Amino acid sequence: MISTDRKIFEEGSAVRERMIEYGNLFDELRIIVFTKRTLDSGVKLKGASPIKITENVFVYPTYSLNRWLYVFDAVKRGRKIIRHIRPSRLTGRLLVKDVVVTSQDPFETALAAWIISFLGTFTFHIQAHTDFLNPHFAEHSLANRFRIFLAAFLLPRAGSIRVVSEVIAASLVGHFSISPEKITILPIFVDGRAISDQRPSFDLHARYPQFRFIILMASRLEREKNVHFAISVVREVVKKYPLTGLVIVGDGSEKKALQKYVRALNLDGNVVFEPWQADLVSYFKTANCFLLTSLYEGYGMTLIEAALAGLPIITSEVGVASKLKEKEAALVCPVGDVGCFVDALFSTIEDNQKREMLRLAGKEAVLSMLIGKRKYLSTFKESIEKAL
Repeated sequence: MISTDRKIFEEGSAVRERMIEYGNLFDELRIIVFTKRTLDSGVKLKGASPIKITENVFVYPTYSLNRWLYVFDAVKRGRKIIRHIRPSRLTGRLLVKDVVVTSQDPFETALAAWIISFLGTFTFHIQAHTDFLNPHFAEHSLANRFRIFLAAFLLPRAGSIRVVSEVIAASLVGHFSISPEKITILPIFVDGRAISDQRPSFDLHARYPQFRFIILMASRLEREKNVHFAISVVREVVKKYPLTGLVIVGDGSEKKALQKYVRALNLDGNVVFEPWQADLVSYFKTANCFLLTSLYEGYGMTLIEAALAGLPIITSEVGVASKLKEKEAALVCPVGDVGCFVDALFSTIEDNQKREMLRLAGKEAVLSMLIGKRKYLSTFKESIEKAL
């Protein structure tokens, strides 16, 4: 597996636990993670040596000097793994019956996976979590336009593909003529019962008593999340309802710019920032509504989590939002439509009955969409096996 998720290195993290569960599906799982020599958390890696997290799950940091070397260093680690499982160059004897190289995305990790699979004469599998054929993805940066080019080259060469939504599946079939039989639609797993049953450990209204109505956002603070737009929407809302507060939970490269934008709009008293939290349930269960203004999403897991917690949702039409819209389980607006978002917030603030309807409909709709962990893991395994 070629991954970018550095939380694999954190003991007890949800990501590491998921990798252990994946390892239980196969004889052996070896994970190469794109990393610099110091993790974003500040933890310094001791080198490029593999870390054994269970008897059959091993993690290899690329231990790169910079991000431009991620693919090169991942291939170097991949060659070492090939030599381990195919030690005889003369006979090409393979110690493992079936080998699949899977990538976390159809871009840089897929390029590394394809090269490693070519060197080892293995098959490879791609996972696509992002709606990268959405026009906003290409508009975001020159790097994203190059990533679309990479995906167009690599996806048709994959033995099988896992996507997180019907929208992404349809776009791959339509744009790249990929056979639907190669594609497995498997949303990100969410433990619905755990979120529904968990009691909040604090109350946002007690933490911020100056707010009568709290709008919650929880996301990476990156351009595609369109948080600047959300702040401009809240500026219009507080003109009518000055005791409205926006709580933004997250970190990212845009954080300082967003804080500067809040000060420029004189919204310091209405917008607060909190760092990313591993457990958002207390936020979901004590806010008044959840706001998502992303330009594009592959799935939108926070929408699922918010709905399970019984939080009314206002969202742009991205990811799973279209399904919520069909079931009248969220207020859904076109991307970038200020008027629609402002009106949706006004109606949510003013109409207690509408909030209750959205709360109940959202939870019911999402519960009907979820699958159990056993089914999730078996479907993930089937998607990998399709590549063989």
